[in-house]
Amino acid sequence: MRNTIILTLAAQLIFFSPAGVAFSQTPLGESSTYRGDIQEDGQVNIFDLLALLKIFSSGEFESDRQRIIANVDKSEDGRVNIFDLLALLRVLAGIDEPDLIVWGPPDISSVSPAHASPGDTLEIFLENVTPGAEIGVLLNAEQIVFLEVGPEKLKLVLPEEFIGGEFAVVAGSDTTGSWFVNIPNPSPPVIAGCQIFPADNPWNQPVEGFPVHPNSDNYVKNIGYVALHPDFGSNPNYGIPFVVVGGDQPRVPLSFTYADECDPGPYPIPENPPIEGGETSTGDRHVLVLDSTNCMLYETFSMYYESPGWKAGSGAVFDLGSNALRPDTWTSADAAGLPILPGLVCYDEVAAGEVNHAIRFTVEESQRAYVYPATHYASTSYDTNRPPMGLRVRLKADYDLSRFTGQALVIAKALKKYGMIVADNGGDWFFTGASDTRWNDNELNQLKMISGSAFEVVDVSAMVVSGKDERRNIWPAVSVNSPIEGTTFAAGADIVIAASSLDNDGSVVLVEFFQGSTKLGQDESAPYEFNWAGAAEGTYSLTARAIDNGGAMNTSYPVTIIVGSGF
Repeated sequence: MRNTIILTLAAQLIFFSPAGVAFSQTPLGESSTYRGDIQEDGQVNIFDLLALLKIFSSGEFESDRQRIIANVDKSEDGRVNIFDLLALLRVLAGIDEPDLIVWGPPDISSVSPAHASPGDTLEIFLENVTPGAEIGVLLNAEQIVFLEVGPEKLKLVLPEEFIGGEFAVVAGSDTTGSWFVNIPNPSPPVIAGCQIFPADNPWNQPVEGFPVHPNSDNYVKNIGYVALHPDFGSNPNYGIPFVVVGGDQPRVPLSFTYADECDPGPYPIPENPPIEGGETSTGDRHVLVLDSTNCMLYETFSMYYESPGWKAGSGAVFDLGSNALRPDTWTSADAAGLPILPGLVCYDEVAAGEVNHAIRFTVEESQRAYVYPATHYASTSYDTNRPPMGLRVRLKADYDLSRFTGQALVIAKALKKYGMIVADNGGDWFFTGASDTRWNDNELNQLKMISGSAFEVVDVSAMVVSGKDERRNIWPAVSVNSPIEGTTFAAGADIVIAASSLDNDGSVVLVEFFQGSTKLGQDESAPYEFNWAGAAEGTYSLTARAIDNGGAMNTSYPVTIIVGSGF
């Protein structure tokens, strides 16, 4: 019969006397020298522990046992955890290694393929599953049929109605965490022979199957229930134009107002490039240039000609064959640090019957935060109900499209399947298309019948994108809601400080409350509050600091209150 040890967080640690090893309890005297922290990193690892054991033992371990002890790093991370310690104690006690050690609760280690279509075979790879445990598979919390199961993986065929969803595996009385699998984009957009980013790029991934964001209602309410607005049409000065050039287009020098966040020139700007709003525009004056030979995208904001080159507010270059993002906190030609061209609705794709990418849109008031794939914010507000840059929305699945025709119907279908991404501050629910005189304004105007209330925010935190893990954790948003600026209190009164906090790419684990630099208290769960009792007379500056599950922290704007005897 196989010998199995099952360890869980609730397991008790059992200590037992090592057999054949004599431990000396004598304090280290002047004649002894202990050299710990072998790697000089301030961390305890398996080799530090081995060195310490050798100090307290009666001599050197024999070579074979030393080799065994030095390789009990079960988690293979170089550090000592409770499982490593248990394994080491078993070795020192002379207990044989069991045939199978289950180091924790069952879990999904990976899924293949990462993007799969209805009818495809999906493999779910498992770890820590106890042999003989009864297995079940859940798709969006509903049990589904699977083909076969082994000790480390199972196979299933995706149902015909699959549009993406969260998988979990039930093993005995345990259920694994969820793993999201999305459907692929079979035909990513192509312009002038260049595919506009890889198929798994966030702009190109469908979002029908992703869950609704937990703060969706508040985000949508904050943007407003006003009508959707197509910010383009048959007027050539509406929308954002772009121009295609070849690889031999001469490069011209550029200077930038915000040069520290820009990709330096020269850029392949042709003579008289189309400028958003026209040559006399005083607006954003975007210029977009697609190098069709090298499939590189050059975009600028606030572009003016100053001989012998151009001056722009900002500029960015994108390799259309890569999912690489701008550096964190960097802008682009758009406030969110995103490319513009991939989010434009183009006439040719609508005429072909399908828009197969997300669409760029704006909001009037955003949050001082950004979420993947954005890299930059454009706000001073910590209001956690305002949308951050990069937020993804979609038209609700049950929204009736039967009244739409022509160009409006094609775009409305895309709003359900791919949705829109917040890319800049501007009019609420204004979405952008490429300038083209062939647009049918009457058909586009049908989209103005859609209210903001018809949209929902999508939680795409589980989206699988090649290269996604290269970016860092984004800090949480936090603000003090109560008391408000200038509130007065009587000396000695209880002052309830309330804060709101939201982490757009994880979770908030702690909110701390401060008076100046003095910490008053903390709260680990929403609603985040602290009761400050017995405040003496004076003027105080109150702040809240939020810490997320990745260790990133952010501090709110201060709120000044007055405590006195005459109130």
